[in-house]
Amino acid sequence: MSTDIDRQIFADYFQVYLADPLVDGDWSDAWKAPDALADRFIACERILGFVTERNTTVPLRVVSHTAVPDLTDQVLRADHAIRAGLFTSDRRLIIAGCTDYWPDGLAH
Repeated sequence: MSTDIDRQIFADYFQVYLADPLVDGDWSDAWKAPDALADRFIACERILGFVTERNTTVPLRVVSHTAVPDLTDQVLRADHAIRAGLFTSDRRLIIAGCTDYWPDGLAH
């Protein structure tokens, strides 16, 4: 079973985030990790961060699953792929750009 969310997100500073509403703290140091910019991705407790190709509005699809899906075909066709998971405290998710007001990005 999966749930899809489609959004248009302003990727200010070339960044988009998915986060548990209970995220707290400063994750900016995660971008200093050796592979973070090459991978265009960070994973921290309660938050995932992505680097986009454009500093403008970008399409974003979030697909949540109740079990780990087999993505072999999609990964083989992708130009760039990473694998990560994000567990949320109450099945809610913040979907936001770097400078967005995060409470406005709350999705159910």
